[in-house]
Amino acid sequence: MGAALGGIVAGLGVAAHPPVGLLIAGIGLIAGTRPLLKMRHYLSYSAMMTTLIVLMMDFEQPLEALVLVDRTIATLIGGGLVIVANLAGERIATRLARQQP
Repeated sequence: MGAALGGIVAGLGVAAHPPVGLLIAGIGLIAGTRPLLKMRHYLSYSAMMTTLIVLMMDFEQPLEALVLVDRTIATLIGGGLVIVANLAGERIATRLARQQP
Protein backbone atom coordinates (compact mmCIF):
# COMPACT_ATOMS: atom_id res chain seq x y z
CA MET A 1 0.00 0.00 0.00
CA GLY A 2 2.83 2.37 0.83
CA ALA A 3 4.61 1.71 -2.44
CA ALA A 4 1.40 2.33 -4.38
CA LEU A 5 0.88 5.60 -2.53
CA GLY A 6 4.48 6.52 -3.27
CA GLY A 7 3.93 5.80 -6.95
CA ILE A 8 0.94 8.12 -6.97
CA VAL A 9 2.89 10.87 -5.20
CA ALA A 10 5.80 10.45 -7.61
CA GLY A 11 3.42 10.48 -10.58
CA LEU A 12 1.85 13.70 -9.43
CA GLY A 13 5.27 15.20 -8.84
CA VAL A 14 6.51 14.21 -12.27
CA ALA A 15 3.32 15.37 -14.00
CA ALA A 16 3.77 18.84 -12.49
CA HIS A 17 7.20 19.19 -14.19
CA PRO A 18 8.78 21.04 -11.25
CA PRO A 19 11.94 23.13 -11.67
CA VAL A 20 15.15 21.23 -10.97
CA GLY A 21 15.83 23.20 -7.78
CA LEU A 22 12.43 22.28 -6.34
CA LEU A 23 12.97 18.65 -7.30
CA ILE A 24 16.35 18.63 -5.55
CA ALA A 25 14.80 20.22 -2.45
CA GLY A 26 12.03 17.58 -2.44
CA ILE A 27 14.54 14.76 -2.77
CA GLY A 28 16.57 16.23 0.10
CA LEU A 29 13.48 16.59 2.30
CA ILE A 30 12.35 13.03 1.65
CA ALA A 31 15.85 11.66 2.24
CA GLY A 32 16.17 13.70 5.43
CA THR A 33 12.93 12.37 6.90
CA ARG A 34 13.78 8.75 6.12
CA PRO A 35 15.12 7.74 9.57
CA LEU A 36 12.20 9.36 11.40
CA LEU A 37 9.58 7.81 9.12
CA LYS A 38 11.17 4.36 9.33
CA MET A 39 11.02 4.41 13.14
CA ARG A 40 7.57 5.96 13.48
CA HIS A 41 5.33 4.96 10.58
CA TYR A 42 6.34 2.26 8.10
CA LEU A 43 3.54 2.98 5.60
CA SER A 44 4.71 6.59 5.25
CA TYR A 45 8.30 5.39 5.06
CA SER A 46 7.61 2.99 2.20
CA ALA A 47 5.55 5.61 0.34
CA MET A 48 8.30 8.20 0.61
CA MET A 49 11.08 5.77 -0.32
CA THR A 50 9.19 4.75 -3.45
CA THR A 51 8.77 8.42 -4.32
CA LEU A 52 12.46 9.04 -3.65
CA ILE A 53 13.57 6.15 -5.85
CA VAL A 54 11.33 7.22 -8.73
CA LEU A 55 12.47 10.85 -8.52
CA MET A 56 16.14 9.87 -8.41
CA MET A 57 15.94 7.46 -11.34
CA ASP A 58 17.51 8.99 -14.43
CA PHE A 59 17.55 12.36 -12.71
CA GLU A 60 19.14 14.11 -15.68
CA GLN A 61 16.48 12.86 -18.09
CA PRO A 62 12.75 13.54 -18.14
CA LEU A 63 10.87 10.80 -16.31
CA GLU A 64 8.40 8.88 -18.44
CA ALA A 65 5.11 7.35 -17.37
CA LEU A 66 6.57 3.96 -18.29
CA VAL A 67 8.89 4.20 -15.28
CA LEU A 68 5.88 4.52 -12.96
CA VAL A 69 4.23 1.53 -14.63
CA ASP A 70 7.46 -0.45 -14.22
CA ARG A 71 7.69 0.45 -10.51
CA THR A 72 4.04 -0.49 -9.96
CA ILE A 73 4.50 -3.87 -11.66
CA ALA A 74 7.71 -4.50 -9.70
CA THR A 75 5.87 -3.65 -6.46
CA LEU A 76 3.05 -6.06 -7.28
CA ILE A 77 5.52 -8.83 -8.11
CA GLY A 78 7.43 -8.19 -4.88
CA GLY A 79 4.22 -8.22 -2.87
CA GLY A 80 3.18 -11.45 -4.53
CA LEU A 81 6.50 -13.07 -3.67
CA VAL A 82 6.08 -12.09 -0.03
CA ILE A 83 2.56 -13.53 0.08
CA VAL A 84 3.70 -16.81 -1.51
CA ALA A 85 6.65 -17.06 0.90
CA ASN A 86 4.37 -16.45 3.89
CA LEU A 87 1.87 -19.08 2.74
CA ALA A 88 4.64 -21.61 2.12
CA GLY A 89 6.14 -20.88 5.55
CA GLU A 90 2.79 -21.37 7.26
CA ARG A 91 2.22 -24.70 5.51
CA ILE A 92 5.67 -25.95 6.42
CA ALA A 93 5.22 -24.86 10.05
CA THR A 94 1.80 -26.56 10.22
CA ARG A 95 3.20 -29.83 8.84
CA LEU A 96 6.12 -29.77 11.26
CA ALA A 97 3.77 -29.07 14.18
CA ARG A 98 1.59 -32.09 13.23
CA GLN A 99 4.61 -34.38 13.09
CA GLN A 100 5.75 -33.56 16.62
CA PRO A 101 4.45 -36.00 19.25
